[in-house]
Amino acid sequence: MRRFLRTTSFVSSVATSVCFSHGVMFLATDGAKLFRADSDGNVYSSATLSAGIQSLTVLPAGISLPGASEGDIIACATTATNSRYQIYKLNNPFGAATLTPIGSLNHGIGSLVFAEGQMWGVEDSQAPITIFRFDPLTGNSVQSYSTGVNVAGCGGLAYSSTDSLFYFTDSTNNRLYRWTPSGGSSVVGSTSPGFSNNGIEFYGGSLYAALRQDSSSSTMKIGLLNHTTGAFTSQATVTGVTGAGTGFLAVPEPVSTAALAMGLAGVVLRRRKSSIQNSLTG
Repeated sequence: MRRFLRTTSFVSSVATSVCFSHGVMFLATDGAKLFRADSDGNVYSSATLSAGIQSLTVLPAGISLPGASEGDIIACATTATNSRYQIYKLNNPFGAATLTPIGSLNHGIGSLVFAEGQMWGVEDSQAPITIFRFDPLTGNSVQSYSTGVNVAGCGGLAYSSTDSLFYFTDSTNNRLYRWTPSGGSSVVGSTSPGFSNNGIEFYGGSLYAALRQDSSSSTMKIGLLNHTTGAFTSQATVTGVTGAGTGFLAVPEPVSTAALAMGLAGVVLRRRKSSIQNSLTG
């Protein structure tokens, strides 16, 4: 029995050491290219997707989206097919990533977000910046809201469950705003460096952002965006960006790494079990 306890303890320690070896993990798209990095500054190999993507978010509990389940990563297409913008489920994001079509939207969305039990999106090119509420079953907009910010499109939209506020970006003036459907928008603050394509996402109570720099435009900075001041702190940098549309997501340690840890632990467990059996029968 003592040997078995030591074995299971080792399994747990292997899984823990691998699963929590990084900080926050980042996924960012530049069209069909999927970048992967973390808050420690590490940049990993990129993947090529089957379609251009400019929005990434996670499906929470309490919202029924055909073809997807709680915790799935949802991606929105950059360009339309037959006047509809495809919605995908992003599979294996930290491995050989693939896209599974699960529906479509009737508007091009710079960023999709699930909040207050509903599906919202910011239009990618309309002026003034416009936010839509969508029917998740049909993908059609059911209500539109003008933010009053008279520029064409923004890119980033995120929701804070802590203060029940939406946040969005204005890449023309390099600003972060807060917004509510009933109260309109107000400026949080200016953001530096200057940026164009971008995405923002809350994770663990903090707001993170991926900003394609105005200079150099082939570089994307990823890091913390202070949602009370607009100040940006870079944590990782990716290069080779073309401006084909930016989707962004901040997530915990990847499931694939956890699976790797459990697989490694399984190998150790089998070896220990075999060793124990040999000692008992030898």
